[in-house]
This record gives sequence, C-alpha cells and structure tokens, in this order.
Amino acid sequence: MESHQHISTEEVVLECKGIGLSYKSEHSEPVEAISNINLSVQRNEIVSVIGPSGCGKSSLLSVISGLQAPTKGHVIHEGKIVTQPSFKRSMVFQQPHLFPWANVYSNIEWGLKRRNVEKKKREEKVKRILSDIGLSKWAKSYPHELSVGMKMRVAVGRALAQHANLLLMDEPFAALDYQTRLLMQKFMLGDASKRTILLVTHSIDEALLADRVIVLSQRPGRIIDEVKVGLVKPIDPTAKKYIQLKTYLANKIQEEVMKSVNDDGSWPSAVRMKDVWKHSPVD
Repeated sequence: MESHQHISTEEVVLECKGIGLSYKSEHSEPVEAISNINLSVQRNEIVSVIGPSGCGKSSLLSVISGLQAPTKGHVIHEGKIVTQPSFKRSMVFQQPHLFPWANVYSNIEWGLKRRNVEKKKREEKVKRILSDIGLSKWAKSYPHELSVGMKMRVAVGRALAQHANLLLMDEPFAALDYQTRLLMQKFMLGDASKRTILLVTHSIDEALLADRVIVLSQRPGRIIDEVKVGLVKPIDPTAKKYIQLKTYLANKIQEEVMKSVNDDGSWPSAVRMKDVWKHSPVD
C-alpha cells in the first residue's frame, strides 16, 4: 500500500532529507534511533507517524523541531535548514511541561508575549483558544489545580497560540479521557483544521484522522510504508475502507513488533505484550 505521490515543491512546508540520529554512550556502542528518513509535508496537510515502541518516532520530532541536531542529513522548513528551535514550529510533548508559577491564561499567553504581540491581540487570541479547548472557566487556575488531561489541553493551547506554520505533536491526546480526546481530535485534526501537522501516535484510529500515515520500522526507525488515507470526514469507523486500512496498518506494525521477539520466544525489555494488542485490528 506504499504511495509515491508527486508533491509540488511550491506546496512543501517541511522536508527531511536522509535524516539519521544516533545516541552516544560512554559505556556502550552508539545507539541508532532513526535512519535515512526522507519525508515531505505539504501546507495544510496532516501526516501521522506510527510504529513499534522505541522505533524513534519522538526522536524524529525532536530533530525536526530543532531541539536535537541530526547525526546525518538535514531538515528543511520553509526553505531553510533547521539548526535550532523556532516560533515557526510549535511542539506538543507527551508531557504538558507547563510553567508551574503561571496560571492557565499566562501559560497560553507566554509565546505571544515573547514575540511582543500587543496586549489587545494577545487577549483576543488567548480567550479564543481557551474557549476552543474548553478551559475558559479555568483561566486563572494553576497547573497543580488541574487534572492531567486539562494540563495537556493547556499545552495544546499554548502551542496553538504561537500561530506556527508547522505543529509537531507527540502523542498529545494519550492522557485525555475518551470523550475529551474525541473532541480534541475533532478540533485539531478535523476537516476544518487548516493546519500543517506532523503527529506521532500509537493509536491507529488516531493516525487515520490524518491525510497520510507514515509507518516506521523497529529501531533504527526507517520509513517502511506510506499510506494515503483518503477517507471522507467525519470518518465512519464502520466503513469498509476504514476497516481495511486499520487492519493493514495493524498487521504492518505487528510484523515489526514480532521481529523483536527473542529466539526463545521471550520479549526483549523494549517490547511489551500490550504493544501488540494496542495495534490489533480490534483495539
């Protein structure tokens, strides 16, 4: 199901060219996290990245954001090589990483103040985002007064406030309760989102909300498949094509997970049994 669609260079926002990343250790050989990643993302396109646990998905986002320099290759964003973080790229991490001394309003406003956006425009922006993420009533609350899910919504709101032209998301909805997760997915990944997003997720259902799904191999992560979703939104999970895509991707990931099984049938420490079930067609 590999797709080799032609992408107009005029529409490309992000390019990864031969990206590789290795982690050095004083006590062991370097660990190769990702290898030879070649990827293009178009403006207003949502691309999801899935793969076995430990395959380098988060490492890839870290390199694209500019937080880490690649060992090989380079990242091009808006025609310029990425060498450091930028307000043009917003990142939502697996953990919220909020400022504990700042309330919800101030956490979301932070990036706007750093960019010297005038106060009236900041207020309009923050109030709109608070409404969008359902936290208007908690604007004056502090992180220690919020649930984990609410903290993640604040983190998403802070990223949206940057008005970056590329949003990088590392499993941002995993900590949310089911209903809130559905609402946030619809808000962030729905047909009217008009955002350029690169989303890392363990959920195949969530991955299929994207326009394209990139599948990474077991470590070192390489792109082994690229699937153009092509589903009409809102997505019908009972549709034949949806079920076919979900089953195909689940089998693809299970194949990679099973490659990590030891010869004696045991699981290495980096692979847990729940990872297999997490990607099964009936999850």
